[in-house]
Amino acid sequence: MDDTQKYDIYIHKRKTLKVVIFFILTLGIYFYFWLWKVIKDINNLEGINQKLNFWTIIVIPLFFDCSFFYYEFSHLNQQTNASLESLYNIIMAIIYIIIARIVIKTIKKYIKQKQNINIRYNYLGLLFFHVFYANYFINTLGKRVSRAVNKEDNEIIIL
Repeated sequence: MDDTQKYDIYIHKRKTLKVVIFFILTLGIYFYFWLWKVIKDINNLEGINQKLNFWTIIVIPLFFDCSFFYYEFSHLNQQTNASLESLYNIIMAIIYIIIARIVIKTIKKYIKQKQNINIRYNYLGLLFFHVFYANYFINTLGKRVSRAVNKEDNEIIIL
C-alpha cells in the first residue's frame, strides 16, 4: 500500500463559493442536494462504523421548510407574523448547525478510526457558517490529513 492510499478520503469536493451561490440562487433547495451527496459519500467510506441516516437528517429541515412556506403562501395577502419568521430562522439555523456538526463529527470519527489522527475544527466557523464550513472542512481534509501523516503528527486543526 502506498502513502496516497493510506490517507486518501473519498468524499467529493465541492467548491465552497459554488455551494454558497447555488444555495442563494435556489433559495436553499441546493442544501438538500448537497446534503444528499455528502451523506452518500460518507456512507460509502470503506469501514465506516457510523452510517448517517439520510431520511432522518433530511426530513427534519424539509418539514420546517415546507410548513413555513405553506404558512407564507396561505397568508400571502395578509401581513405575516414577524415573530414566526424569526422563530423559523432560528430553528433552521440550529438545524443547519446540528447537521453540519453531525457531518464533521462523523468524518472526524472515521479519520480517528482509520488513521489515528485527531482533527479539531473551528467551532466559530461551524456556528456562523454551518453547512458552508462543513463543505470547507471536507475540501481541506485530504491536504490536512496527508500533512499530518507525512509529519507523523497525530493532531491537526482545521481553521
